[in-house]
Amino acid sequence: MFRIFFWLIVGLLYSQERMIMPYDWSGHQGYVIINGRYMWNQDWTSGPFFFDGTYTNYPSLFGPEILSGFMGTSSDSLLLDTNTVTSYFDYVQGDYFLDKLAIATEYTGTGRYFHLHGFKRTFAGAYSQYTPPNTTIRPIQQTYTAHYVSKKDQDEASVAIGHFNTHSGLPDTVGISLIDSRVTTTSIYWKHSKEQFFYILEGNNFLHRYDTNHSMALTSRVRYLTRARYQGIFQWKKDENSSLSFFVTTNDRTLRGNSFNKISWNELSILGDYSFISLKTGIVNIGNNIQWVANGSTKFQWKNYSVDTRLKRDVIPVHAFISDSITLETRDLIEISGKWSIQKLSMNVWIYNNQFHNSPHLSFGNNNIPTIVSNTWIAGELATKLRDTWLFSVYYGHQESEGFISDGIGDRINIRLLGKNKLFSGKLDLATSLSVHGWLNREYSSAIHPTEFYPIAWTSDSSLKDKWFVNLSIIGQVRSFILKYELHNVAQIMTSFIDFGDSDFTLDLNPFFPPNGRLASLSIEWHFID
Repeated sequence: MFRIFFWLIVGLLYSQERMIMPYDWSGHQGYVIINGRYMWNQDWTSGPFFFDGTYTNYPSLFGPEILSGFMGTSSDSLLLDTNTVTSYFDYVQGDYFLDKLAIATEYTGTGRYFHLHGFKRTFAGAYSQYTPPNTTIRPIQQTYTAHYVSKKDQDEASVAIGHFNTHSGLPDTVGISLIDSRVTTTSIYWKHSKEQFFYILEGNNFLHRYDTNHSMALTSRVRYLTRARYQGIFQWKKDENSSLSFFVTTNDRTLRGNSFNKISWNELSILGDYSFISLKTGIVNIGNNIQWVANGSTKFQWKNYSVDTRLKRDVIPVHAFISDSITLETRDLIEISGKWSIQKLSMNVWIYNNQFHNSPHLSFGNNNIPTIVSNTWIAGELATKLRDTWLFSVYYGHQESEGFISDGIGDRINIRLLGKNKLFSGKLDLATSLSVHGWLNREYSSAIHPTEFYPIAWTSDSSLKDKWFVNLSIIGQVRSFILKYELHNVAQIMTSFIDFGDSDFTLDLNPFFPPNGRLASLSIEWHFID
């Protein structure tokens, strides 16, 4: 268990497709960089759970299991030919009334899998910004999920339901406002396999009640968003390297606030895989408007070298509260990545180019949203094993952007040392992680809206200082019992007696959220296997 946990952490070093950028160290608020750009107005999934991206764009908000599923680091528990019952609890306590509890139990065996999970977060924040007015300290996030899978012969079926309740204060120029968000998402899945063919039917339903009294909110009324997505897939698989698939997807989204807004769109596409090439192409129909979409990739492998390329074009409706009519947004992505490895040394390189094309006619008259915008992200990482269980890595990323889809951090540096040892005759596993993060050459050209969750133009009044953070974690495990100590932003503690010049150690990535200093926490995790 410890070995799996350790190498899941290591795996994050080699994946730069998705990057979590927090507003606070508790994981309650922040944004995501995906393929070198802001993630906003974008559907996403975590395991079997589907999320509409209109007002939900930060997976960490919903707890560690949802975040792990989004990042793709969840372990595969669907080994239906074994019979096990496992459960765990993870309790965290830290500064500023930080109190987190995650519990789960699962059953695997006889062709069935069942997983039940609960999570709650209590956190006041460094300035009590997450404590709603006229209330006492209470949980600001609650998560409940259930997932069931049954497999028999050539059929596999799954049903999943998740409920997510956010009741949190939110910083505001007029004081502390309130966000009251209640999300319920359900997913149903059926797959039938027969020799070289298989069929998949999937249905997702997403319900969101969203209420905020923030001064920048576009409405003071409660909003009700309903989203339905249904998908059918037919695949013919010739062999392990060749297949042909057909996709039919329908979407319906309804938003009721100041007005009633309903929109539907459909996608029909075909996917072909042959050897090192994969190509998906099709059409999206929105009203009377038909647009072309595509997703093509190649993968080349030669000895210790590998090169991946991808061209992707998505067409989606614009954010529901930017336009009350059918207005489209086109997102183009060019991606090139490469990896070279030899013995204990590896090097990774990523290049992303993003282009957004928006309709010039927006019903809300928001002049801050440009018609065309692009950015380029170039990054590389060098990692080496110092010993069998010690890893050292250096990451550098640079972006050039016109704004709007970028967070304004020109250069990123990440240095990490990760390792584990066995103490007391092998009875105690001890893992240590020390990371240094630098965010350099920063400028505000845009920021994520605090309540509507789309980028808005923002220009800082003065030059922004470079940011440096040092994070430390120590994990000890005896059998199935885990004790973990984390200290975020160690350097901020040292500023009282060391002069670091123009560097800054406060966490402030969004002008609408207050700066954060350090955060220390201690957690106890215990796994049980019957």
